Amino acid sequence: MFPAVTYQLDARSLRADIQRLERALDDELEACVVRVTEDVAFSARAIHGFVNRTGRLEASIRPTRPVGTFTRDTLAATVTASVGYAEFVERRADLAFLGPAWAANEARAEQHLEDALERAVAQSGWKR
Repeated sequence: MFPAVTYQLDARSLRADIQRLERALDDELEACVVRVTEDVAFSARAIHGFVNRTGRLEASIRPTRPVGTFTRDTLAATVTASVGYAEFVERRADLAFLGPAWAANEARAEQHLEDALERAVAQSGWKR
């Protein structure tokens, strides 16, 4: 007969590692959202189809501050244009500025996301 072998797993260390990863993800992905919305806002101001007669529409294009956290699935930010006629201009395909700005930055946003995830994993001490 073989002697009984038991193993006890101490999850405290694992829990601490997961919490470090969650904090790093929240921090890095918030910073990522800031970079992406700044890039999109810059592009929307720089590359648009409308004639910038007064400068008000272009000047009103701004990223919002991120709210929420990634780990709570509430992280969000937007790029907005605050003048009243912005929505009308955006709906015209030949004048749109936000949609084309996102399209121009989508690949860059994906790279920002990959970089942020890599940094979060590295900061938390997890190994690939």
